Amino acid sequence: SIKVGTITSIINLLFMIGCIVLDKNRKLSKYALMFFATISFGVVINVVYYYLFAHIQLTNYLMKLVVFLLGVTLAGFGTGQVVRINLLTFPIESLCQLLDSKTNYSFSTYRYAVDIICVAFSLCISLYFSLPIVVREGTILSLFLLSGVISWSKEFNWKK
Repeated sequence: SIKVGTITSIINLLFMIGCIVLDKNRKLSKYALMFFATISFGVVINVVYYYLFAHIQLTNYLMKLVVFLLGVTLAGFGTGQVVRINLLTFPIESLCQLLDSKTNYSFSTYRYAVDIICVAFSLCISLYFSLPIVVREGTILSLFLLSGVISWSKEFNWKK
């Protein structure tokens, strides 16, 4: 009964705690803004998913695939640009950037690792509790596409 946006906020808040632990230059204003953005993001997801688009039914599989791929690409590009301009930071990307700066591994490596771990965790929960497996082709496509687009977009500069 917990909504998707609420779960998204909770997971992001866990990543935010990881950022606070690893960040040597903690600024209250940065983390207050991150907290507000995380909660707002969850609310927006809930409003869009459960109210705004609740009655839209795509019946054609190809159309579903195209809309999904466009959505993931747009979300990845937007997230990458937000990371690039460093105006507002999201917990997952912030944690990946912190780890990138402290180790020999890249932002992209950590971002993919987060996605792989989350998908594996979802599969483990489903199998352990005998729940339906919700990891399907969209999850796998998103796994490979989203982090790649974020990584590419965060390096993309319109002024070049």
